[in-house]
Amino acid sequence: MKLFRHQRKALRRVLKNDSYRLFMDQGTGKSLVAIKAIEARDVKRVMVIAPASIMLNWELEIKKFLDKPYILERLNVKQRGKKRRTYYEFLRQDRSRYTAAELSKLGYKGNTKEDMLRGYTAPLQLLLVNYEKTLTMFDDLMKFKPEFVIIDESQYIKNRNAKMTKATEKITRQAKYNLLMTGTPMPQGLQDLWSQYHVSDPSIFGNWGDFQNRYIVKGGFMGKQITGYKNEDEVKDIIKQTSFRVLLRDCTDLPPLTEEVIYCELDNDRYYKEMKDELLTTVENVDLSRSDLKAVLREHGVHYRPSESYASLLLKAQDYVSTASVELAITQIIRLQQITGGFLTLDSGEVVKVGHEKLDQLKQIIPSLPKPILIYCNFIAELDELKRELSSLYRVDIYRGSQKEQVYTSFNAGELDVMLLQYRSGSVGLNLQKAPTLIMYSHTNNASSFSQSISRILRTGQRNKMLVIQMVMKDTIDEDVLSSVKGKIDYSKFILDMV
Repeated sequence: MKLFRHQRKALRRVLKNDSYRLFMDQGTGKSLVAIKAIEARDVKRVMVIAPASIMLNWELEIKKFLDKPYILERLNVKQRGKKRRTYYEFLRQDRSRYTAAELSKLGYKGNTKEDMLRGYTAPLQLLLVNYEKTLTMFDDLMKFKPEFVIIDESQYIKNRNAKMTKATEKITRQAKYNLLMTGTPMPQGLQDLWSQYHVSDPSIFGNWGDFQNRYIVKGGFMGKQITGYKNEDEVKDIIKQTSFRVLLRDCTDLPPLTEEVIYCELDNDRYYKEMKDELLTTVENVDLSRSDLKAVLREHGVHYRPSESYASLLLKAQDYVSTASVELAITQIIRLQQITGGFLTLDSGEVVKVGHEKLDQLKQIIPSLPKPILIYCNFIAELDELKRELSSLYRVDIYRGSQKEQVYTSFNAGELDVMLLQYRSGSVGLNLQKAPTLIMYSHTNNASSFSQSISRILRTGQRNKMLVIQMVMKDTIDEDVLSSVKGKIDYSKFILDMV
């Protein structure tokens, strides 16, 4: 497989460093660089840690691009007992893990284990592990003793206090080599960088206290909120020296992408108004004023309009402030957003249908759109309704649960007209450039999920003009959420795209 020029440059950087970071834009071919690094290095035990949603994609990419014999295990078995048995059977395919007595029974000759294994070459073993299993199988995984650890979508370990981050760190410390990969290393701010660098090479930024004193400004409630950053040019220089960054637009000639907002209107706003009144009551108890929120946004370079609603300001500042009252208000905002999609969650937990306006609008526009189409939703009820309503006209399926692998394969085989995805599980790592059209039926307030979902079609190999449609219920929280998530992306670009 011939690498593009930017991939060759990235590979040279990786192979010159025991630990390295590829902050390459989505769609620029990070995984191919990692696979060629496996091929070039004299290692026998490689562990790839990645989100569960892209395990299959890793397996397919390795099969396609790794030009040396290997044994692969993907830990995707649900039953705990069977999963452990499968794992240990995989480990035992390396004879160097056997005792001398066991080797003797297999016919190996010699007085010692070293004698018996003289001339033996261990196989290349590739272990694919999702982030959750770094916790549930931690003790087992430590026995693999990887020589090379690849951490894909490393923004998953941005939380320095998370058990998953600490488990990943301990596993990575066993290896001589490690490689972190993500196109969105700092979806919330500079603080997201520290734990990723600490897992990879703690010498670069030092401990959290050092990093915090050098680059973080605190204030706000109890003086514990991150209100800004300092020495940002220094951070840019460090990133430039210790990672490789490339933008998709700089390394490939893709067809144009057009974004279009399609507005709907609520026919019956009774439930929306009731929930909005509850939100206003909740907001009265939030311990941050409009001025406080605007100050936080200014420090983080997030744009806001002078007359912007309190809810909109709160959404934009959500990642930088954290109190119980703020979290309660955000929960109310999410319930408001659910109503714009036609559903309401009762206090009992039951989800009931309360509207159909957005669904009706979708049915009107779909016939004229180029297919296949990806439709992203925030809520499970929306996914189920769309499959039910569209299946009589199109080949439709939902990418979720145990059906992910089958649906992904069917889509890439051209057997689906519409693929339904939730941002949480379908926005990272998937190669979906067969689709020229992407519809955001409801919206995420997570900057990483927003940009990564668009990157599913904005990838090398895309041959068609692309259309991204954002469906918005006019004069509702939909407008605030969409404005908020787009504003959050700006600061990350300011740091990363200028290095």
